[in-house]
Amino acid sequence: MRKFIYVIFILSFFLTACSDNESSNLPLATESDIVGTWSLVDFYSKDGKFTMSTVSNGDISGSFEVKAKDFNNATTTFSQNPNESYDSGSFNMELQVKTAISSGTQTEIVTADPSIKTEWSLSDNTLFFNFENDFFTGQLSAQIIYFDENKLELKANFEENISTPEDVNLGVTNTKFKGTIYLTYTK
Repeated sequence: MRKFIYVIFILSFFLTACSDNESSNLPLATESDIVGTWSLVDFYSKDGKFTMSTVSNGDISGSFEVKAKDFNNATTTFSQNPNESYDSGSFNMELQVKTAISSGTQTEIVTADPSIKTEWSLSDNTLFFNFENDFFTGQLSAQIIYFDENKLELKANFEENISTPEDVNLGVTNTKFKGTIYLTYTK
């Protein structure tokens, strides 16, 4: 379960890759529309699937769902010139995991590190985040599916392969995660 919390933490505060443009009739947001501090008010996943490759037991597959609650000043701040974003605050994250042989639920507090700043850009209602830190290096994106001056809704499809030294010590060689994350912010 610890690995799921780690991965979902990354996805929740750093968004994720592979968005598609399903809201073609939505007016295009501008960078100045995005700039400011946005409060996270909803966060959940859909269609979460995983496959964990192990040394001794082969592949273990299952599904997962994430739902955040009890938001405690969880915000994302976007600045311009330079275009940087950072997260602050915390929330409780409930993770439900199901496999063919077991299921479980775990709730953990997710706390952002506001010292981690990320370069961001906007193109055709897709936010792009360029990361270069201890957690992740690369570009991730999230599609804007709704916005006005007071509300911003994001959707991010993801497919990630994760392998950590801790996992290898436990006999896990790789874990693949796939699903969709939805985030709602208000100003």
